[in-house]
Amino acid sequence: MPDVALPHLARTAPRDDIREIEALLIQLEEQAHPRRAGSPGEAMMAAFVNGRLRRAGMGVATYPLNVTVHTGGSYIIVSLLGLLLLTLSLWLPLLSLLVALILFGWLIVDTFGAPIPPIGRHSASQTIVGVRAIEGAAGLNPRTPRWRVVLLAPLDSTLAWGGVRLLAGSERVGQSWRIGTALLLVVATGVALLFPMAWWLVALPSALGWLLLLLAALIQPLLQPANGEIEALAALLSVAQREQLLRSVELWAVAVGATQVDPRGLTGLLRRLPFEPESTLFVSVERLAGEQLILVTHDASMTLSAEMEGLVESSERLVHSRLGWPPRRSPLTWMLQRYGYRTLSIMAHPATDIRTGLYEGRRASLLVDRVSRLVSGIIAQLEQGNDFNP
Repeated sequence: MPDVALPHLARTAPRDDIREIEALLIQLEEQAHPRRAGSPGEAMMAAFVNGRLRRAGMGVATYPLNVTVHTGGSYIIVSLLGLLLLTLSLWLPLLSLLVALILFGWLIVDTFGAPIPPIGRHSASQTIVGVRAIEGAAGLNPRTPRWRVVLLAPLDSTLAWGGVRLLAGSERVGQSWRIGTALLLVVATGVALLFPMAWWLVALPSALGWLLLLLAALIQPLLQPANGEIEALAALLSVAQREQLLRSVELWAVAVGATQVDPRGLTGLLRRLPFEPESTLFVSVERLAGEQLILVTHDASMTLSAEMEGLVESSERLVHSRLGWPPRRSPLTWMLQRYGYRTLSIMAHPATDIRTGLYEGRRASLLVDRVSRLVSGIIAQLEQGNDFNP
C-alpha cells in the first residue's frame, strides 16, 4: 500500500480553535494511561469520550464488547497442528497431506478473507458511538439522510509487534511467514508420500517455521509509547464539536474499543448498525504521529470528485492504496473493506525532529485542526451534493 507524504500543515487556523484543541489534548493526555483492551485505562478513556460527545450535543450510546485479550491464541493451535502433521507424515503421509492442504487454505483465507477468530481469555471492552442527525430527522415525516459519514478512531493503545512477535501479527511479515510455513508443510507431506528418503530436507525448515510462530504467539506484544492515538481522538471530538447543523449528511463519531486484539468488535458493531454501503463513507483517523499527513483510500476504483480534491492543497495528492501481496491490515478498515464499504484513512508519519509520543504545543494542535478541517470539508462537499464516484 503506497503512502505519499503531504509536505506541510495548514497554519491558518483561528487562534481560538487552536487554543480549544490544545486544551482538549491536555485533557486527553491526562486520560492517556496504558490502554490495553478491556483495561481500566481503556474504560477511563471511553468515559471521557462519551462525556465529550454528549457535551457536543450528540446522541451517544455505549456498546459492550466481549473481546479476546490474548493476541496469539489461535496461532498457538495452528503451530501445534503444523508440527503434529509434520510428525504424522512419516506414518500417515496421505492424510497429513490432505489436512495440510486444508490448513494452508485456512491461512490463505486468514490473510485475504476472514481472519481466524481469536482464542483465549475474554475481557469486557466497549465502543462509544455518537450520532448527529440531520435537520428534520424527527417528527411525523422524518427526512432521510443522503449520506452517512462514520468517523472512526481507536480507544486502545497501539501494540508493538517487534522482533519475533511480528510473525504472529497482522503485518505483511507475519502473514507471509505463516503462508510460507504452511506451504512448506504441504511440500513436506507431499515429499513424505512420494520420496520418503528426502522428507527431512523440507520438514526441518517447516518445523523451524512452526516453532518460531509458536514462540511469537506465546509472547504478548508490548504497548507502544503514545503513537498518535491521542491526536486521533482529539480530531474525532473536534469534528463532532465543529459539525452542529447538517441538512443531508448524518454524522457518526465512533471511538472503537479493542482494535488491536480482536477484529470482531467492529464486525459486531456493523451487525448492530447496518449502514448501507452505497450511501456510507467511513473515515478512519489513526496514528497521527507526525507532521506529514497521509490520505489513503482503500478501494482503487474509488475517486474523489474534482471539488473534493480541491480540499487538499495543490502541492498535495490523494493516495489510492494498492493491495500488494499480502495486503497490510489496518485495524479500523480491514473488516470494512470486506463488507464493501468506502473507506478513507487519515494518518500522519513522524518527522525526524519530533520525539516519539505526544507532540509539544502548537504542532499537535495544528495537526489535529488540519485533520478536523479536512473531514469537515469532505462533509461540506457531500452536503452540497458532491459524491464519491465509484
